Amino acid sequence: SRAGAAAPETLRAYRADLSCFRAWCAQEGRAASVPAAPDTVGAYLAALAPRSRMATLRRRLAALARAHRT
Repeated sequence: SRAGAAAPETLRAYRADLSCFRAWCAQEGRAASVPAAPDTVGAYLAALAPRSRMATLRRRLAALARAHRT
């Protein structure tokens, strides 16, 4: 497989994660554009932390990182 290629399920999860990020940004009155401001990403993860598992936070961050690379 190609370097950087992701399974369809992973890409589907990343799309859902980006949708959640955009919805959170809209709710918070923040710009949902990519590249996202570092303080926006930090605030998003901090808002999720109390109710999310570490694996979920890592995947959400991975989704944002991938969006920044494409």
